[in-house]
Amino acid sequence: MGMIKHIRIFLFSLVLLTVWAPLPAQTEEPALSVRFTCLAWDGVRANDLTYRKGDQLEPLRISSSYRSKQYTYQGANPMVFYRGTITLPDGSTQPRPVASATIPEGQREVLLLFLAAAPDQPGGMEYNVVVIDDSDARFPWGSYCIYNLSAHEIGGIFGSEKFTIPGKKSKIVTPDSDDLVDVQIHFSQMIEGQWVPKVNTRWLYRKNARSIVFVTDDMSARNPRLKVKSIDQYQKP
Repeated sequence: MGMIKHIRIFLFSLVLLTVWAPLPAQTEEPALSVRFTCLAWDGVRANDLTYRKGDQLEPLRISSSYRSKQYTYQGANPMVFYRGTITLPDGSTQPRPVASATIPEGQREVLLLFLAAAPDQPGGMEYNVVVIDDSDARFPWGSYCIYNLSAHEIGGIFGSEKFTIPGKKSKIVTPDSDDLVDVQIHFSQMIEGQWVPKVNTRWLYRKNARSIVFVTDDMSARNPRLKVKSIDQYQKP
């Protein structure tokens, strides 16, 4: 229950960075052209989903361990995702919507993060979809996009780069490091006015890669700690 509550808080706190919305009529929104990849949050099974690609329903393969392949979409905004069908009163069937994602104006490359919806969420949607700007301009190769999903401010050191991120905020960090070098990674957490060391490790830095790093509270241990989840992507030659 603690993780479910945590995810709900995270979803509503990234208003300026991410967007999700109930499903309106598709004809009410302007046309959209976007490239997207998908990722499911830990423990979320986003299997057997489809979306409309032209006149067909295109299947999606979504994992919680790695990004999906890149898909393309042209159509109404928001995008709608389906699973199975529903039967109408006249006996005909149509795809059953289970999620939607509103793409902010101007964004043409996005990562869609699927989270479980609350059981009592209006509209009967099964998932909330967080939209993350995935463009090279905002999230360049050789950088880390760090989302602090914990309840406290965190401080980080990536090589010689030092930074802080308030709770429920994000930051792009580009280490000042040579390629293919082990970089010291350190996270601390501000608790009751004190910096408390939480994570100390080393990552291999690649200038032809970029990583989304989720930092969240791990309440499964006897002593609360930070959990770090990194989703890496490598630039094609």
